Amino acid sequence: YQRSVHGENPLIYGGVAVVVLGASAQMGIQAYQDFQANKAKQAKQAKNQQEDTTTTTESSSEGVRDQAKGGSESEKKEETGESLFSQFFSTTFYEGGFENKMTRREAALILGVRESANEKRIKDAHRRILVKNHPDRGGSAFIASKVNEAKDFLLKGKT
Repeated sequence: YQRSVHGENPLIYGGVAVVVLGASAQMGIQAYQDFQANKAKQAKQAKNQQEDTTTTTESSSEGVRDQAKGGSESEKKEETGESLFSQFFSTTFYEGGFENKMTRREAALILGVRESANEKRIKDAHRRILVKNHPDRGGSAFIASKVNEAKDFLLKGKT
């Protein structure tokens, strides 16, 4: 009797785990589909707004002030169509290219450290990034040079 009870427990736990994983996968797929639908709606709305603004030659000053004020946080999320999927599963990256002259802020962004990071943290971040982006391993020589420049810039006052 004890063998059958002990033998069934792992099967029951395994079955419950499969059901839970299936339900979570289904919820994840639904969230992703919602994200894609909202993304398509946003693109369509942006295109329509762009067409509307190009055809409109005048706008009232009150309308401009209302747009500048913006809305509450929840209204902004609804307007942008930010779904549960995009809130938890998307990563925000720095948008924009490199500046002409390296700054401490840009160097810290490139290495993914704070501007006030210590020497060890800067070197560790440099090594981690350069291993992934080295030109000998298919990485970009330009990116590698920017990573090296960022490390040198941040370490300039530290050593």
